[in-house]
Amino acid sequence: MKIKKKILSGLTAGILTLISVTFSLSAADAEFIASKEDPRFRYTYIDQNQQTVSIAANGNLTGNITIPSEIDGKKVTAISEYGFSEQVKVTGITIPESVTKIDSFAFNNCTALKNVKIPDSVINMGTRPFVLTEYESVLEKNAGSDFVLINDYILYKYIGNKVNIDIPDGVRVIAGSVFAYDEDINSIVCPDSVQYICEYAFWDCNHIKSVTFGNGITNIKLNSFTSADMAIYGYLGSYSQKFAQNNKYTFVPLMNYGDTRTEIIYTKDLRQYYFSDETSFSRSGIKVCTRKYDGTLTEIPDWDFTSSPDKLYN
Repeated sequence: MKIKKKILSGLTAGILTLISVTFSLSAADAEFIASKEDPRFRYTYIDQNQQTVSIAANGNLTGNITIPSEIDGKKVTAISEYGFSEQVKVTGITIPESVTKIDSFAFNNCTALKNVKIPDSVINMGTRPFVLTEYESVLEKNAGSDFVLINDYILYKYIGNKVNIDIPDGVRVIAGSVFAYDEDINSIVCPDSVQYICEYAFWDCNHIKSVTFGNGITNIKLNSFTSADMAIYGYLGSYSQKFAQNNKYTFVPLMNYGDTRTEIIYTKDLRQYYFSDETSFSRSGIKVCTRKYDGTLTEIPDWDFTSSPDKLYN
């Protein structure tokens, strides 16, 4: 298995190099405009009508850099692919809330980059924007599991080797190429929290047989999945059903039309032991909800435990 993983790692590195060249060429082909307002930056239009732009460095930068939310009167909504690549003297980056996308390899090989502030507005992240930075190394070191997260909601990198993947609850964004080229994966289960799956997230994972989506999924980018014969499990009338139909995947409903069920949801406030006193359990960290066939959840406020500590343990 270790030999297989080493071979896979080598292949992945080689293929990512090819992808890197492709992305670099496409970024170079974009028409960038040097800013008159702040000559440290240049930009290219995303939408001229809405005056939104993707930003990049213009020359060598040093120290802590705050990326502007507007430049030359245009709203900055993205960081360009390779936009700040090779900025070896940059130590910190602050990204404004106007930004929703950080493109592939945006800060590639910024070797001194350690401090990065990313707003929760970011819902689209390309392939390894922070590869070969100190920031990425610290993220991986402090991961605490197989899942490397940014801001607790962006799944940035997967460092495990499981064949059945359960995405952690709380993840909203699965970044580009997180699982790419892993042919050992058989199944993916996404909780309700997952909303966005970015380009190439499961590229060339050709042995995936099933993907289960919760009720939160709203956007799956182009080329996220390439497995030809997988089945999509989801709720009736949901985005996942439309995705399956549009891409000719088999769709399997998680619930039948008209059905409901009761679910218990545990939040971060959950206590290991539920005693509030000797005669009652604590409700902290517990929600009881009704789930409909279309995936919608309605919290049930009036509920109680069927027993108490003194009755169970005396």
